Amino acid sequence: MNRFLIAKVIGLVSTICSVIGYWMEFKDTGNESVETILISVGLLLAFVAYIFAGLVTAIKMALGIAKWGFVSSTFPMCLFWGMLTFAFALAVLFILPIIPIMKAEKEYA
Repeated sequence: MNRFLIAKVIGLVSTICSVIGYWMEFKDTGNESVETILISVGLLLAFVAYIFAGLVTAIKMALGIAKWGFVSSTFPMCLFWGMLTFAFALAVLFILPIIPIMKAEKEYA
C-alpha cells in the first residue's frame, strides 16, 4: 500500500473521531468519558497519520496562516499574534488532519 493511502485512511478516521468528539462536547451530551476518548483517539491518530505523510505540509500551511497574524498589528504585538496564530493553526490542523494530507498527496505524488 502507498504511504499516502495509509495516511489518508488514518487521517479520515482521525478527523471523524475528532469532529464527533468535539460535536458531543459542544452539544453537552453528558458522556465526558466518551467525548474524551474520541478526542484523544482522534489526536493520536493525527500524529500517526502525520508520520506517514503531511507533517511538512501542515507546518507550511500553519506558517502561511501565521503570516497573516504577524502582519496584522504593529511591532511588539505582531510577535505575539504571529505565535498565537501559528499555534491555533496547528491545533486546527491536528483536529482536521485530512486537509494537509490531501494537499501533500497532490504536491508530492
